[in-house]
Amino acid sequence: GIAQVFAVGCSAFCFVGHVEAAEMIARHIVRTDPECAQAWSALADVLLALEDRTHLEEAELCARRAIELAPEGDGGMVTLYAVLKRRRKRKAAKELLARVPDADTDTTERIVQRWTHVLIAMIAYGRAAQVKKILNETNATELLEPVWLAARAELGEDLGPLPAEVLDAVHEVRRMVAEERI
Repeated sequence: GIAQVFAVGCSAFCFVGHVEAAEMIARHIVRTDPECAQAWSALADVLLALEDRTHLEEAELCARRAIELAPEGDGGMVTLYAVLKRRRKRKAAKELLARVPDADTDTTERIVQRWTHVLIAMIAYGRAAQVKKILNETNATELLEPVWLAARAELGEDLGPLPAEVLDAVHEVRRMVAEERI
């Protein structure tokens, strides 16, 4: 519904640096439609994006609520993992990751697809260095290799010789980045 559309908009506001506006919208969506898992996930994402750490407990609660409302959804789980890592709850984060392989293939593919689109948007908005750091720190460089290489290319790094299929995938990601900028 409309709450889901606004929830997606919150992520866009965050990526372009309008975190306070995104927080205001996310809180409104949660009040308007408290059963919308995407709204809770969006609020958790926004709270995670805030600079001070005082919002992390609330972010965790919001992500857990998103999972409660939509256990098969991917947004809450991805956000909860990020919150747990930031709160230095390594054991809980590791346990959460251990549950991901149990998820069905469609859920896993949706998680990868969601993050691919988010990372492409970040590259498009000049945050290639942050994308590279995220992928390095989460050991996802192999899983999302074309995105990682596209971020490096945006930073002007020499990628060296690449197999043709990898180079094609990197070109495709860079094309998507260019389209996102329009």
